[in-house]
Amino acid sequence: MSPNLKPQPLPGESPPPPVSYATALLGILVGTLAAILLVPSDYFEPGQLRASAVCMALGLLVGPIASSLTDLRGWLRAESVMMIGLVYWLLTELLYPSYDAYEITQDGVLRAYLYMGLFAATIQIGSLLAHRWHSQIAPLRPATAEFSDRWLFNVLIYSSLLGMLSKLVPCDFSPACMVDGLFSGRADGPWQQSVTGGSLIYQLAYFGYLSLPLTVALHHRVGRIDWRVVIGLILSTIFLLFLIRDGGRRLVGMVTGAALLTWLLLQPRIGLRQFAIGGVAGVALLALLEVMLVFRTSEGGIISRLFSGRAFEENPLDEGIRVDNNFKFLVKTLDLIPEFMPHTGWDAIIYWAVRPIPRVLWPGKPINPGIDLPWELGERWGEGFTLTVSAIGDWYVAFGLISILLAGLMMGFLGGKLVLHWMRPTVRNTVLYSLGAMCLFIGLRSYLELILMSYPILALLLFSKLTSWLPDSRLPFTRTLRR
Repeated sequence: MSPNLKPQPLPGESPPPPVSYATALLGILVGTLAAILLVPSDYFEPGQLRASAVCMALGLLVGPIASSLTDLRGWLRAESVMMIGLVYWLLTELLYPSYDAYEITQDGVLRAYLYMGLFAATIQIGSLLAHRWHSQIAPLRPATAEFSDRWLFNVLIYSSLLGMLSKLVPCDFSPACMVDGLFSGRADGPWQQSVTGGSLIYQLAYFGYLSLPLTVALHHRVGRIDWRVVIGLILSTIFLLFLIRDGGRRLVGMVTGAALLTWLLLQPRIGLRQFAIGGVAGVALLALLEVMLVFRTSEGGIISRLFSGRAFEENPLDEGIRVDNNFKFLVKTLDLIPEFMPHTGWDAIIYWAVRPIPRVLWPGKPINPGIDLPWELGERWGEGFTLTVSAIGDWYVAFGLISILLAGLMMGFLGGKLVLHWMRPTVRNTVLYSLGAMCLFIGLRSYLELILMSYPILALLLFSKLTSWLPDSRLPFTRTLRR
C-alpha cells in the first residue's frame, strides 16, 4: 500500500503540551475589558489606540503563553496559532505610534474589541468541545497510514508540475517566456490575461503549495540532503519565486509558514535554538512581505528588484509591519451594518459555498457576498480593488453577532481536531497539521481565505487516495529514476 509505511511515532516526540482553557478564557476576558476601558473618547491624534490594542493583544496571548511555560511547542497549538492570527491581522498596525484612526468611530472601536473577545473565547470553547468529544464520545483511533520517501518525492514532482501549469500553458512551455514573465511587472506576465481566477487551470496552482512542505518532510524522511531533496528545493523555490512575483503576500505566507511549521514539528526536540531559528525565519519572511507590498506594482516587478538588490536599499520594516488595515475596515463595517445597510444573510453563505466552482463552469455564479464593501465603505481605489474585514467582519456582514459566535465555535472545533492529529505524531499527520494550522491562521484574515487555503489539504488527501492502491515500487517516477 502507498503512501503506506507502517505508522511509527516520530523519534523523541510526545503529545502536544496541554492547554488551560480556563486560563485562556480568563485572559481574553480581562484583556477585552481593559481594551474597552482604555479606548479614549477623542483619538484623532495618531497612536491613541495603542494602549487599548496592547491590552487586547496581551489578553489574547495569555493562553499561548500559559501553554508554552512548560513546553515551547505550546505556541504551535492550533488554538495558539489562531490567537496569534487575531493579533497579527487585526491589532498589529494599532501597536505603532503612527497609526491614524481618524476615520473610525469610538462606538465602532468598542464593538470591534467586544466582538474580537467573544470570537476568541468561542474559538477556545470550540477547541475544548473537540477534545471532550474525542475523549468521551469518539475515542481517538491510532494512525493507519504514513508517507514513504518514494511517495513524498512522487507527489512533490506532481504537485510542482500541476502548480506551474497556470504559467507554463500560456507560455507554451517556453523557458524563455517563463523567465521573461518572472522578471516582468505584476500585470505584464503572459498569463495575466489568459489565466483568470475562474479558469480550471488557475485552480491547479493550489497543488503547488504542497511543494515546499513536502520537501521539508522528504528531507526528514531521508535523513540527509540527497538528490531528491535537491530537486524538491529547486522546484519549490521556482514555484515560490512565481508566487512572490505575483504579489500575493498571504500565499507566500501560507507556503513558507506551513514549511516552517513542518520543520519545527519534525524536530526530535523543540528548544530555544529551534525557536530562535524559527524567529529569524519569521522576521525574514515579514521583511520579504513588506518588500512585496512596496514593490509589487512597481515597474519591472518584485523579482527584478530583489535580484538587483534595490529592494533592500531602505529598511522594509522602517515604517512597521503593514498588514491590510483590517481593524479600520472592520470598524467601518460595524458602523455601516445594520444602520445603513442590512445584513446579507444567506447570500454570503452561498457566495462562500460556490467559490470553489470555476467560473468557466458557472459564469453567472455570485461575484460578492451580497454587498460590494469597497464601494459602500468609500474605499474603492481602482478597478478590481478588494479589501478584507477579517473573518469576524465577514460573519458579521452575514448574520451579525450570532454568526460570529458560531464561526468561532466552528474554527475552534477545527483547530481542536487538528491538534488530535498532532497526538498521533507521524510525518503524514505533521504535514497535514501544518497545512491546517496555516489555513486557520490565514482564514482569520477573511473567511473566503479559509476555503481557498483548504485546497492544498484536499490536494494532498486526493493524492493519498489516488495512490493508496499502488505499492511504492510501481510509482511512476520511482520506476523511471531507477532504470
